Amino acid sequence: MITACKEKPFSRNARAKKRIVMTINDRSEVSSTMASATRLASLLNLLRKSTPLVALFVLGIAITVVQVGCSSSDRSPNATAQPTVELIRTATINTATPSKSSQNSGLNQGNAGTWMPGSEDSTDPNDMQRVTQTLVAPPFLPEHEQVATGAPKVVEVRLEVEEKVMEIGPDRAEIWGLTFNGTIPAPMIVVHQNDYIELTLVNPLTNSLQHNIDLHAATGAMGGGELTLVNPGQEVTFRFKAVKPGVFVYHCAPGGPMIPFHVVSGMNGAIMVLPREGLADAQGNLVEYDMAYFVGEQDFYIPQDDEGNWMSYDTPAAGLGDMIDVMKTLTPTHVVFNGAVGALTGENALKAEVGEKVLIIHAQANRDSRPHLIGGHADLVWQGGSFSDLPDTNYETWFVPGGSAVAALYEFRQPGVYAYVSHNLIEAILLGAAAHFVIDGEWNDNLMTQTNAPAAITATSSDSGSAGSVGIVPVDGHTDHAHGSTTVDSGAEKLEITATEFKYEAAILAVAANDPFTISLHNDGMVEHDIVIEGFEDEGGIHAGSGEGGEATYTLPEPGEYKLYCTIPGHRDAGMEVTLTVSNEKS
Repeated sequence: MITACKEKPFSRNARAKKRIVMTINDRSEVSSTMASATRLASLLNLLRKSTPLVALFVLGIAITVVQVGCSSSDRSPNATAQPTVELIRTATINTATPSKSSQNSGLNQGNAGTWMPGSEDSTDPNDMQRVTQTLVAPPFLPEHEQVATGAPKVVEVRLEVEEKVMEIGPDRAEIWGLTFNGTIPAPMIVVHQNDYIELTLVNPLTNSLQHNIDLHAATGAMGGGELTLVNPGQEVTFRFKAVKPGVFVYHCAPGGPMIPFHVVSGMNGAIMVLPREGLADAQGNLVEYDMAYFVGEQDFYIPQDDEGNWMSYDTPAAGLGDMIDVMKTLTPTHVVFNGAVGALTGENALKAEVGEKVLIIHAQANRDSRPHLIGGHADLVWQGGSFSDLPDTNYETWFVPGGSAVAALYEFRQPGVYAYVSHNLIEAILLGAAAHFVIDGEWNDNLMTQTNAPAAITATSSDSGSAGSVGIVPVDGHTDHAHGSTTVDSGAEKLEITATEFKYEAAILAVAANDPFTISLHNDGMVEHDIVIEGFEDEGGIHAGSGEGGEATYTLPEPGEYKLYCTIPGHRDAGMEVTLTVSNEKS
């Protein structure tokens, strides 16, 4: 057997090329080499007599003969001849080569900046060090190293299926959540390239459906789906090698209509496969993050009855037919981050400090998304979730194709509350696809400052004939206490009111005349809201930014009905008004 000579090692600066490796079965190594020499001599003789175009073709054949012949000395005499033809394609993408070995310079585990896979580690996984990864609920990630130390490992992971009723939005919107480990999204798994993941999937007897797992980071057998289908009361363990660095979705895929049904019932998560040498920035240099958050975007399709109320069911399968009817419209009733409207706002907002680099992994197992950080950017975006390719820079909005996860990194430069949204703003504001980042630190006036506060419009010479102007008196959007002359009386009856877009939600609002009462406003909406008592606006009101709240105590002397409303222009007209009943006696 004669095998074609090996080319030089892959060069990241080489032009895209392809070569054909041929093996030739022959009885005699010597006679084969002599035959090659004879053919070469004939071709060279033909070359001298040819036209330029034919000569070029003949020269190519001659080089091939030389390549085939020179490899004979590398052949093992005991090898068994197996005629094969293998097509190998190589390409160069993002050709910048780091100048220092510490800057992600093509280690043997893979090269940042090229799609070429790293060299395979031939170690038997049964001989590798084994570690158990303790998974945590999103948006957090399990403990992990950003740069791997030591050889690849076998990482043991355990996922337990839990079917349970979960509230996903206001007005008692709920769903039978089909979950891994009880959360939507499922936990983030973190490993390094060439690690093995040994995953145990448990389907307790208390569940009612078959389940499996398809990991987009895995190679073969439907991402593991063919090896992991378990009935209630069963568990299964399988192992796969993480050969591709990046962030990937995983989800349940038990077959047929059950695939989308399980996915849109929350049964999806993500896995991050880090390059062993760490992440690279756009220049190929090592970049590290101070913290990382996992945002799992989920579309829900909740059936409604004839009166518009959300429907509920005794078992997951009982609602299957109705849900599929809604799913076929391709119009979700809710689009949320991390399982429910407002799940990443208020006390659960994502936190960081000015100057910290935050890695955001955004996954959407079913629909396209377009994340945007209002007031910030993405310094780096790893398109398609690939860590093999160098990241793009300075994005205002980035793209997450359905069925994928994408990583972005941002160094926060100003303190405050940032809204992180899908920039389909209908989905963000009306359906729930929004989160908050709360950033502590010192404000930098050099980046932004208010040169004039809002005030009444001042008439100018161009305003001739105008009878005057009306201004809106500003209220401080960052306080969480009462405005005006009102104070909070801790012993007064408390009326709890929640603001959303664009309504107030509250129980029966009723108090007695001349008795103090405290209004407690909490803003669960995405925009600022306030509340005042009609006719008593001068007494002050309560103002709350998104995710904030405040309280104020009032006393009303006369019985009757009083309107409470939002003073922000347009909000009252949109429906932000409730009635307070004041009686002569305590209720």
